[in-house]
Amino acid sequence: MMFNRVKIIHFFYESTKYTIIFVVIFILHSKCVTSHLMKCNNMKTSCNVLLLFLLITVFLVACSNENTTFALYDINGTVTDNGTNLPLKKIRLIRQGTSYLLFNDTTYTDSLGRYSFSLTDYYSKKATFSLKVEDADGELNGGEFMTQNINVQFLASDWSFVDLVGDYKGQAIKNQDIKLMKK
Repeated sequence: MMFNRVKIIHFFYESTKYTIIFVVIFILHSKCVTSHLMKCNNMKTSCNVLLLFLLITVFLVACSNENTTFALYDINGTVTDNGTNLPLKKIRLIRQGTSYLLFNDTTYTDSLGRYSFSLTDYYSKKATFSLKVEDADGELNGGEFMTQNINVQFLASDWSFVDLVGDYKGQAIKNQDIKLMKK
């Protein structure tokens, strides 16, 4: 199941990139054909050479071995009060965007203070993700707590498995417990 999700995301990323290249080629070729109809016969040869050059370039780019390997990252843990060690509910956690995932992702702690993120991103043995942890409901969870920015770094020991074949490189799980201080 995880493998399919990564493959689908990778497919849309790659297909969008190549679709843009093909649209540019089509537009350039259309302009060349239009110019050919209006001008001399030498333009046809120039257009065909340009089209051939662009198609070879696209083929070489598509066949190149780019570093576009992906992995599934799971971040989970518990948010507690630093003073009492009691779990905090309704704490907002925002995972900041990355170079691949340009958008932020938000989750809230449950009644036991637990949270969880699952995301697909470029494979890195030491991937780092930024979390912003903030009190979303004020006094309702026992006080107002200070906002924290935390970097969650995955280490080699966090990898549950690594697949060395294909674009999908595996899954890493990180347990990151967080203690918030009252304002």
